[in-house]
Amino acid sequence: FCLKIPDDEQVSPLLNASASASDLGNVFALPTMVATAWRFGKSSIEASGEAEAWEIARRFSETELLVALEQGDLLDESEKQSLASEVAAMTGLPSDLVLQANLRVGIQDFLETLLAGDNLLISRLNTAKTQSVKPIATNTDRPAAANDPSLGLGRSNKILASDIAAYLTDMTGLDQGEDYRSLNLDANFAWDWSGASLELFYADATPRVADFMNVKTDARLLVFGGYRDLATPLLATRYALTHAGLPQERVELKILASGHSPFDEDALRAPFADSIYTFIQTHTATMATKGEQSQ
Repeated sequence: FCLKIPDDEQVSPLLNASASASDLGNVFALPTMVATAWRFGKSSIEASGEAEAWEIARRFSETELLVALEQGDLLDESEKQSLASEVAAMTGLPSDLVLQANLRVGIQDFLETLLAGDNLLISRLNTAKTQSVKPIATNTDRPAAANDPSLGLGRSNKILASDIAAYLTDMTGLDQGEDYRSLNLDANFAWDWSGASLELFYADATPRVADFMNVKTDARLLVFGGYRDLATPLLATRYALTHAGLPQERVELKILASGHSPFDEDALRAPFADSIYTFIQTHTATMATKGEQSQ
């Protein structure tokens, strides 16, 4: 969402869907998988913290794994076996699963498998959250990914927010007579995601942001990403921000030990808000100084 122009702030954005839909998507997801496995004591990586585990996996993912995936079916079988063992050790997954996935482990497979021995499902939106795996799906009419522990949908496909509804009524005087729908998956499921319709979403939004920022030289961009977000992995966000011609000196990627929505986490709400406040305050002061100097 946009706070103001010329300052812009984004939270856990999907920026380059085309890259994420390719082998790069597997490169982007692996560091978050490994950091998650490390946090649950399932990874072979030796690290002092979640951030270091993520960084170690990032270096592997952007070198050895990337080169291997680029080779496709030409990858030597012995090298594939070796890499599968390494990925399995790092992620805490069975080697057979990694091999069957052709080194391209699906996010949902990871979430359902890592803690399967403990009968736990990991959240895609926030890998720090888990819930017991139920013998029968909460709602059999929706995909498994929608039964995310962070959503807590139950049998409904909607999340209603009475507090937001009350706020909007107080602000506008308009009473809709029902709670605000902060999530409505029924609308998502009604969309045609196949064929040409799906191709519309394979796009990269960042070049347009770069065009804007290169014209508006006072514009600044603040983006938040979380180590625990497998919906829009942190590495995917960093890749998009560094491959679109954005003026890097005016772009800040703020990394948090959070999931997809840091504002929903009590411990992070204050530092999240402080980062936004500092961002606005700093760049507003800079613009005011420039204005005074131009007079």
